[in-house]
Amino acid sequence: MIRPFRSDETETMIDIWYAASIEAHAFMSPTFWEREKKAIRETYIPLSTSYVYESDGRFVAFISLLDPDEIGALFVHPQWQGRGIGAALIRHAADLRGTLHVEAFKENPRAVSFYEGMGFVRVEEKVEPTTGHPLVRLRRDGAGTAG
Repeated sequence: MIRPFRSDETETMIDIWYAASIEAHAFMSPTFWEREKKAIRETYIPLSTSYVYESDGRFVAFISLLDPDEIGALFVHPQWQGRGIGAALIRHAADLRGTLHVEAFKENPRAVSFYEGMGFVRVEEKVEPTTGHPLVRLRRDGAGTAG
């Protein structure tokens, strides 16, 4: 079930984000992710509109959207990955927003491949200024796409 995020779920959201980030970004120092927790809590969550994926009443994944069409975050707890949850959240976001944009670290080929499999195409590569790691920017048009 996909439903709107509630502010009392902030710590669960951060726990999922942190667990998935550590697993997906081995090229980054875990201390980087520790430092980012405050920014996630105080800046990114309040700026986004987020949706939770629940399985058997348990919050296991989320997608955060920024206006007008940016996916700011998509994280599935590592124990729940590979079950179509990320794809369901992308479809939900596309139903809400139509065209979508997202950025993923180039050194995370699993994420880039996931987005491409969902009908996203690469539109730009750039360096993320805080980390110095390359990012891939992708776009999925609102109509007639895969997924």
